Amino acid sequence: LESEDLAQLLDKLPREQRDTFYMKIILEFTFEEIGSSMGCSTNTAKSRYRYALQALRSLVKRKRMIDLAV
Repeated sequence: LESEDLAQLLDKLPREQRDTFYMKIILEFTFEEIGSSMGCSTNTAKSRYRYALQALRSLVKRKRMIDLAV
């Protein structure tokens, strides 16, 4: 998966999920730090991250299937 492809897939996520993913993976924030900076609870930050991962897995899988079909 190319970095351009990942950027395109991240753009498809809801803003809260995309921001949470970015803070966790790129900025290496803790869930407590994410929650504090986004004005939500730690558990909400964890949920948004989990949903972002699930959505990205699904999008990557779909992209690979399309790439194989072409």
